[in-house]
Amino acid sequence: DGSLAEAVEYYDNISGEVLPVELVQKARAEEIGWVRGIGLYDKVPRSVAVARGIKPLPVRWVDVNKGDRTNYNVRSRLVGKELKAKTKEALLAHELFSATPPWEVIKTLLSLLVTDGVPGVSDGELELGVFDISRAHFMPKVNRELYVEIPEEDRSPEDGDVVGKLNRNMYGFRDASSGWMRDWQELLQTGGYEVGVANPALFYNRSNGGRGAVHGDDFYVLGSRKAIDEMSELLSSKYSMRESHRLGFGEHCDKSATILNRVVSVGVEDGRRFVQVEPDQRHVEIILEALGLKKEKTKGVVTPSAKLSEAEWDRRRLSPPLSPSRTTSYRSCVMRASFLGQDRPDIAETVKTLAQGMASPRESHWEDLKRLGRYLLQEPTMALRYDQQTMSKTVRISVDSDHASDRSTRKSTTGMVIRVGQHVVKATSNLQTAVSLNVSEAEFYALVHGGAHGLGFQAFMKDLDLEFDIVIESDSSSARAFASRKGLGRQRHVQTRFLWLQEAVAGKMLVVTRVPTDRNVSDILTKRCGASTLAKHLANMKCIRAVA
Repeated sequence: DGSLAEAVEYYDNISGEVLPVELVQKARAEEIGWVRGIGLYDKVPRSVAVARGIKPLPVRWVDVNKGDRTNYNVRSRLVGKELKAKTKEALLAHELFSATPPWEVIKTLLSLLVTDGVPGVSDGELELGVFDISRAHFMPKVNRELYVEIPEEDRSPEDGDVVGKLNRNMYGFRDASSGWMRDWQELLQTGGYEVGVANPALFYNRSNGGRGAVHGDDFYVLGSRKAIDEMSELLSSKYSMRESHRLGFGEHCDKSATILNRVVSVGVEDGRRFVQVEPDQRHVEIILEALGLKKEKTKGVVTPSAKLSEAEWDRRRLSPPLSPSRTTSYRSCVMRASFLGQDRPDIAETVKTLAQGMASPRESHWEDLKRLGRYLLQEPTMALRYDQQTMSKTVRISVDSDHASDRSTRKSTTGMVIRVGQHVVKATSNLQTAVSLNVSEAEFYALVHGGAHGLGFQAFMKDLDLEFDIVIESDSSSARAFASRKGLGRQRHVQTRFLWLQEAVAGKMLVVTRVPTDRNVSDILTKRCGASTLAKHLANMKCIRAVA
């Protein structure tokens, strides 16, 4: 009859790939059914919102394939579209805040899983329960009067000109995550849990010894089998929840789990329990593919970076900028490497250097990235291993610096490793914010960096009802001496904002102690090292080739 059939296509909001029409329509219908079931909104005439002077906010669909190209698992979510510019006067800062636990706290929970004598636990081996809350941001009651446009999938001819008056919060609204945080905190408090002060995403139960953290809509709970079961009952009493994993050594426990995109496995070797934390291998594969590196055609290298001469530095400084396409690829690869570096101390310093070229990368940066790629080709799978240990009373923080390491700004590099007992929970490499005039000053700034992170980590542990003393290790006698006295002395150019460390040492809030240079594991986080030095310190940190 000459009419044209309407062409409908749906795309994955993450990958951009075309999704099967029937699967998307089915997923959206399921979401609408769920929205109606919880009473997300009441349909009211548009005139009601107009009379209240409130403009209805638009909504949109987010369609994602949670499976792969052969086994589709399409999920659709209805989300709101609230722009910051439209509501910046309506919401205060505390109404938007939502806490997130740092990754080193989650790794500490994994460390405690193989630690004997953990305080507050007496009935059986520890387990780590991972709980996933479905549609978490829809759970809290809405705190504001909000109206939304009704999606076409929920309209009927008899509705007329209606909008939705929200009863519950919704993904896409600026205060949704804050409302979710308050909601789960109130629920946990009814179950005897205390919410953290230093970080409100942490919690502890004095009666059953359960402790853990909430990251987004995922709960990570460490405790006895009884404590994990009680948490499961508590969460399921209010939320649509599934227990994703129960990591542990009992017959009923999982021996491997994916936690925040890391593969975490447990095992027993020579009668001793261990936990292994391995970053997502897909990032290595994607980096190698972007760089065009293949095992059969490219020779790997044993270090992620190489020492350069002054002439080589000058040549690289004048190298031409990357093309737009390569600039995009460079930034993508460096961000993936940065994620890997959170659990791979072997590449952290190299990634820090590469990140300095993110704004305007040059051909020399691409050469350095390819060097890292060749190293990843040689060492694609590295993991942190936590062997069974006795509960420690101290957290050791090893720090080191490389004076004026950045050739353009002459800023120094700080390397830091945080260990709970023998377990490395954080390893970082950062440029210092101030330009130091000598080696001693750079080493002192490294101590300040370690002290700040140490006191913060100590506060997080108190939220989990764990008490630790902080010990900072440095191989610089002059920096240790400066930190242990009062005032500037001859270092009169040092900014007074760094002198709080002297007060902390004098007040015995932390201890600064000596570590021999050849045993300072943070050394590899400050500069380009040789293969033997790298291997020695990685072995001391228990950063090993991943075992399947």
